[in-house]
Amino acid sequence: MWHHVKVHPWIGENYHTPKELPFRTLIIGESNYTAPEAFSDNLVVNCVRTHLGHNDDPNFSRFATKIRKLACLSRGTLSREAFWNDVAFYNFVQVRVGEVARDRPTDDMWRESVAAFGEITEAIRPQRIWVLGKTNWNHFIRHVRHSHIDPHVVELPSSWESVFAWYTNHPSSGISYEKWSPLVARLLFGQHNNALQPMQKSCAPDR
Repeated sequence: MWHHVKVHPWIGENYHTPKELPFRTLIIGESNYTAPEAFSDNLVVNCVRTHLGHNDDPNFSRFATKIRKLACLSRGTLSREAFWNDVAFYNFVQVRVGEVARDRPTDDMWRESVAAFGEITEAIRPQRIWVLGKTNWNHFIRHVRHSHIDPHVVELPSSWESVFAWYTNHPSSGISYEKWSPLVARLLFGQHNNALQPMQKSCAPDR
């Protein structure tokens, strides 16, 4: 199925017709961190699958729970099963970067991963794209065609319909739910015209 994609995306069983979210939503992390022997094309899929089985790695569990909490703060709670089965998720950088987050992707790693983004989005046709992390976002908008809506939101050209992308600070960076949840709620749950309205309060990076 994939030509440029090296680490397959998680695609929830309800992604194409989501039950809890009003839009097809793709969440994009940054990089793949694991031991060499654990790296495989199913790394991301296996992480989410074990998270849903409540038998997951504590680091990924904290990461996944923070994403879900930020997404659902304005709408009450959703179970991990309900949330992750409604969304797709992958890491933009398609190679193994290292074993810990302080190992950073090179410029070549970012650039060589752009084709995978195009392949994934053409296949699953998201309506919303949530990019995790300011560094991830800076590389994303450097390499992906877009038009600016405000400092945190862009619109991407597509062959299917309007696609809005935005970023929040990365869940591992001590994210402020109060600061970022209004933006996430606006893009995840708002109508197209609401998504185009600039934020009234700035979401400056936490750090």
